[in-house]
Amino acid sequence: MENYKKQKSATIPSQNVKYDERSKANVTRARNVIPTGDKVTVKGTGKARKQSATWY
Repeated sequence: MENYKKQKSATIPSQNVKYDERSKANVTRARNVIPTGDKVTVKGTGKARKQSATWY
C-alpha cells in the first residue's frame, strides 16, 4: 500500500487532433475532432532499416 501523501502528479500530453472537415456545425466547440497520432521512426531489421509508425 502506498502513502498518498508522497504521490506525484503526472502531466498528460495533449493529443494531436484536427477538426473533422465533414462536420456540419461552424462553431468550434461543437465540431468533432479526429486524433492524428504521433509519427515516429522505428528501427527495422533486414531490408526494412527505418520505418515510420503512428501511435494513437
